[in-house]
Amino acid sequence: MHLRKINLHKFLLSIFIINTTLFGNIFNEDSWSMVEKNKDGTYFKLNFDHLKQILNEVPQTSKGIPSNNILVVPTHTGEKILFKFYKNSVMHPNLAERYPDINSYVGVGVDNPSFRATIVINNEIIIGSISIDSGVSHYKSFGLREDDNVLLIYNENKDSLDLGCRIINTLDESSWDARDFPDCLGTDDPCNPAGIELVTYRFAAMITESVNNSDADGTVEGGLTWLVGSVAYVNALYIRD
Repeated sequence: MHLRKINLHKFLLSIFIINTTLFGNIFNEDSWSMVEKNKDGTYFKLNFDHLKQILNEVPQTSKGIPSNNILVVPTHTGEKILFKFYKNSVMHPNLAERYPDINSYVGVGVDNPSFRATIVINNEIIIGSISIDSGVSHYKSFGLREDDNVLLIYNENKDSLDLGCRIINTLDESSWDARDFPDCLGTDDPCNPAGIELVTYRFAAMITESVNNSDADGTVEGGLTWLVGSVAYVNALYIRD
């Protein structure tokens, strides 16, 4: 009986140590500290170096390796969500080779795998999004520094969504669903049924000078980083497992 009690105590102690280790790792991977919350969203102070250090260790999606890198990402309401992150390039290989400092990452929700987060980093530039059931949050900065590392996490109203080309979406919310796929991919005749096969599209895109100046930092590399952030966000929303 005495031996059974000792073994039981050892077992309970092991569970406590394992749980402490797991929660400790999650806590240590929170790079965000809330500063202020107002009508525009929530301001967070970001430990940028810590975030980049963790992202440097995440696996590539193409390798099919499960990620053990769990990051805390905040939303515009101040809520923090846990995501498993992967490195996921959305640029053409030639373009990625030309701009090696532009790196994109995608996060899959730990508690809800349908949740998505994206992070794009280029030196001191960061662009990100968080998509959960309660809505989508965004953040971006084109000049993070140690003495200026506060970011606004904000929510865009999809009723008057600015698509970046100065085109305003005027579709009635009740008749439009961002996840509503057509029955056929490409043309209706012949019909290639959606969902039967994973289809990859490659497309060319350009940014006008006015958009680059207003939404990015006016530079070629900054504009490209902004575009990668936009593509990464759309790619994460419609990713199919």
